[in-house]
Amino acid sequence: MALPGPGRGIVWAPDSVRARLEEPVRPRIGLAGFLLVAVVGCALTWVPAFAVFAVTGAVAPSVTGGAGVGEIALWALLFAVLIGIVEGVTALIGKLRDRRRARRAVEDTEDGPVWLIVVRVARHTAQTAVIAGLVLAPQGLGAAEVAWLACGLGVLLNALPVAAVNLLRRRRRPAG
Repeated sequence: MALPGPGRGIVWAPDSVRARLEEPVRPRIGLAGFLLVAVVGCALTWVPAFAVFAVTGAVAPSVTGGAGVGEIALWALLFAVLIGIVEGVTALIGKLRDRRRARRAVEDTEDGPVWLIVVRVARHTAQTAVIAGLVLAPQGLGAAEVAWLACGLGVLLNALPVAAVNLLRRRRRPAG
């Protein structure tokens, strides 16, 4: 396939040339990068998880079963470690599928339609709820208590950051 006119033919580059061109733009992430994602995800998740558990324990001790600060900190740590593991595995799987997505993403620089954002937030919120259930159910909490804490975590870790980013984006866009 060529465009009309002198010297305007399209030349398709082999995969090896494309890989060399992509290398400086998207460096390869090794095992250390995936471990860093897991550790940072764990660290950034522990504080909000502890805050949700501690505030809920202070406001409504029956929801946390009257757990003390140390036990709540342990719950938050277990939750954060599981989130870190899941995010590390998700990043690894995403990296394996990255070549296909990278070719499509070159043309698409926007986040996409609103429904994709909603689906992404819903998926992460469901993931947060499942992990919260895995941590809190063995602690002797009932289904209602686990659901309450999981909803708090889902809103704080998933819905609020996306809402804040969208509000900031709208503020920065020029009118018109």
